[in-house]
Amino acid sequence: TSAGDPVERGSSVKEKADSIWRDWSSHIRTVEPRNAFHVIFSARAGTDPEAMKRAVRDFLSEQVAGHRWITAHHPETGHVHVHVMISARDDLGKALRLTKPELYEWRERFAAKAREHGIAMVATRRADVAATRPYSQSQAGAYERSKSDP
Repeated sequence: TSAGDPVERGSSVKEKADSIWRDWSSHIRTVEPRNAFHVIFSARAGTDPEAMKRAVRDFLSEQVAGHRWITAHHPETGHVHVHVMISARDDLGKALRLTKPELYEWRERFAAKAREHGIAMVATRRADVAATRPYSQSQAGAYERSKSDP
């Protein structure tokens, strides 16, 4: 957590989660549009999960100082990613605003922080990743035609 408390697996997780909720609930206002942000930091397969978790914690300590946050990494999914919940308001009540340009700046800053932790990473926009194919349509067609016409 932002307070440096580890949350370990096991029966104590429910107790810890309840404790976090009791602590945070006084800051959550149901009439506001957003009380917390859910952000996912991800890396390529094979990335050292411990280095990734350290990079995320260091990044958050710098970027959202004063805000409460908690991280979760679940390795059973097969790819390295860390979920983060960040309180929308800091300890003084100031709201965290995350616009698209700011999120792209976060991508750049996090990639730099990951490199500091020995992770080979560059910032990419989600749209670029989603739109990028490993091959073109004409290449795909050529491959399919080659199977029936050597």
